[in-house]
Amino acid sequence: MTTVAVTHKTIRLKHGNTRYIEAGTGHPLVLLHISSIEGGADDYLASLDVLSSEFRVIVPDLLGWPPSDTQENIDAFPFLVDFLREFQDALGLKTWHVCGVSMGGWIAGLFAYESPDRCDKVIIGGHPFTGAPNRNMLSFTAESVTSDDKVREWIENVSRGHGVDTEALVQEKLAKIHEPGFAESFANVMRTMGAPANRDHYAVIHRLPRMRLPYLVLIGERDKAAMELKDQIAAALTDSAQLKVIASGHRMHLEDPELFANTVKEYLNS
Repeated sequence: MTTVAVTHKTIRLKHGNTRYIEAGTGHPLVLLHISSIEGGADDYLASLDVLSSEFRVIVPDLLGWPPSDTQENIDAFPFLVDFLREFQDALGLKTWHVCGVSMGGWIAGLFAYESPDRCDKVIIGGHPFTGAPNRNMLSFTAESVTSDDKVREWIENVSRGHGVDTEALVQEKLAKIHEPGFAESFANVMRTMGAPANRDHYAVIHRLPRMRLPYLVLIGERDKAAMELKDQIAAALTDSAQLKVIASGHRMHLEDPELFANTVKEYLNS
């Protein structure tokens, strides 16, 4: 159960509105979410008590993810990284820690690689480091979008007991998904993220040896795909980087939120 005060806020950027969660005070820590349309900032609610005790935790619903606004022709990787820079500027922040899981880990790694002056420490969690093919993304259409019932179930599971209005969160997300053109725009994001040339070009494994700031690669021992890459990841680390395996799976912030949060907190305080 979350006991810290959690605030949902909205900020206006060039594409439209971005919704985000804020909790705690201290050095800023931005958390980045997974790729599914039902996922988002609220997935991290169970981690906020631990992390907000030390940091000003900021969790955006990324460009193109409901209930934030979208825009046409989003090319997933460069657009999302550039979105983070604009979001950081709009908040008036010069630097922050950045942490993400799955897709969020991918974007965190790219952001840190491209803008090391904007980051302090980085955590790249449970992510396809080599850019292996993702056929589900490549064939994604508006009809592939998660059903309303499944979206509701997801939001209820991640938000109940954490001091927020679950029904309001469900309605806000569904209303955005059903706005004209939103599902089509999301499908385009998925296809650009699934395109083999994009996944290979933006693969983080090629960037790990050239990262210019401290970072932690965090993988779950039940994440078969990540564990198969463990030795390759370890060989790519810089001297200031770390690799840690925890007793969790791919979506560690959802499967074991307290373990995830304490691991993040320990690393950032080290």
